[in-house]
Amino acid sequence: MSGKLIVRTTALADQLALYKECLEQSGLRSDDQVMVQLKELLQPKLAALIPWIIDDLNKVHEINYAAKHGLKVNPTNKGADLVDAETGGGAIEHKYSKLKQVTKTSKIDGSVKKLDTYTCNVNFDLPLAGHADQAERLAKLKESLEKKMEAFAVIEIAGQNPAGARRYLIKRAFLVEYLTQYMVKKPKAVRANLGGAVCKTCGEVHRLMNMEAAAKTMTDENKSEVVKTFISGKIPSQCLHE
Repeated sequence: MSGKLIVRTTALADQLALYKECLEQSGLRSDDQVMVQLKELLQPKLAALIPWIIDDLNKVHEINYAAKHGLKVNPTNKGADLVDAETGGGAIEHKYSKLKQVTKTSKIDGSVKKLDTYTCNVNFDLPLAGHADQAERLAKLKESLEKKMEAFAVIEIAGQNPAGARRYLIKRAFLVEYLTQYMVKKPKAVRANLGGAVCKTCGEVHRLMNMEAAAKTMTDENKSEVVKTFISGKIPSQCLHE
């Protein structure tokens, strides 16, 4: 029986891979009518199957990213989210954020209006919140980030089309310096949100895009100044048109 299951599972995996390619090539958005019908057909079947296959649904996006990049989800649930599939090294922190539509509440009648603007949250928890010893908190922050990532964090932002998710790679050195300066400025903060608004023109999160670019210019000598410049700069959330 187990042999037949392996054969059928292999065939199913191949079919699912081909089906995924078809979806990506179709260019369908998640709210297109055809996509809605496909979801109605597939969701009950997949929902019944997934509990047999995936132990923690919160790790779906980590599993997806790992499969594409020769990685695996860290089985220990401690430290890094992802590690190298063969060596178990190369720790990577993985963050995934869904888009959130911005709303505006009327001060007159309390009605809520949905705006044509989307934003995302990318939260990093800060250690020992409320602890009086700031030096200990900063040391704990650095220790935590070093355990979670060897070189960088991967931040993925969902798109209207699942195949169109935006991805940003932020160097660990930048995150250590950025979060350190953030904690010094806001000693009572329990988390830092690196997310921002999604550009209506290019679909990028300009804040994360600029953060990724700034991180690439960092060296041990200029890291403090690079982060200070990034924090003090005003980054428009939308592409500027002449």
